[in-house]
Amino acid sequence: NLQFSLNLFELNPVKAKELIDNSIKLLDDSSKELKQTIFEPATLSNLGIINCIKKFIENNNILNFSFNITGKERPLIPKQELYIWRLFKEFINNVTYNQNSKNVEILFNFEVNEPFMSITNEGFEIKIKSDRPSQPDLDILVKDAEKFSCKVEIKGEKILITIK
Repeated sequence: NLQFSLNLFELNPVKAKELIDNSIKLLDDSSKELKQTIFEPATLSNLGIINCIKKFIENNNILNFSFNITGKERPLIPKQELYIWRLFKEFINNVTYNQNSKNVEILFNFEVNEPFMSITNEGFEIKIKSDRPSQPDLDILVKDAEKFSCKVEIKGEKILITIK
């Protein structure tokens, strides 16, 4: 993106500046995300997955979130919380990267024997394989679901995580 912007600079400096500004913003956002990621395990163990996601939503200024919980919240196994957090973050990274969606709906349902979490976005079909070489693919996380006593289904614009 930066190399393209530099090449474009002579032809269209306004567009080049816009692309460079977008690249700088992505780098800044990535830096903030990296700092947050470093502290994930401690934060998850202290706050739990629900509160971590709420905190993420409060600190996010890129996407619009709808967050709902049905049923009586109950604790999850720490390794499940870490897995759900990683899947959630990769989903958000994909949505942010593709910039086709600005609205994300998150639902935790504790009313059933096997609680579940669904994450839905508008206007963006979830890609199992990432376009970004530096990012893990969702398919790796999906394949690991059984290790964390979870089941993951991806349907169009939705991820459904069932916790066994």
